[in-house]
Amino acid sequence: MDNPDGSVATVYIKIRPTLNAPVVATVSTGDMLGLVGHGNGDAVTRNSTSTLWDYVRYNGQDGWISDNWFNTGSSQPLGPSVTP
Repeated sequence: MDNPDGSVATVYIKIRPTLNAPVVATVSTGDMLGLVGHGNGDAVTRNSTSTLWDYVRYNGQDGWISDNWFNTGSSQPLGPSVTP
């Protein structure tokens, strides 16, 4: 979860795949997340704009993180579809 300039990014895992959803957890560069599935939510712009969100598990918490901030190695949805 690095910024394009190489600086460390702090990213929020949310209870729903929306920008204004409550935060479940905070993750930083190097934190390992478990991919549970994917779904669609609010559009997020980083290097591109996408509505794809990943449903993840982190330290016993489940929640949503924009695919633009989670490097899955693919721009395609991975894992099962999860209904937000």
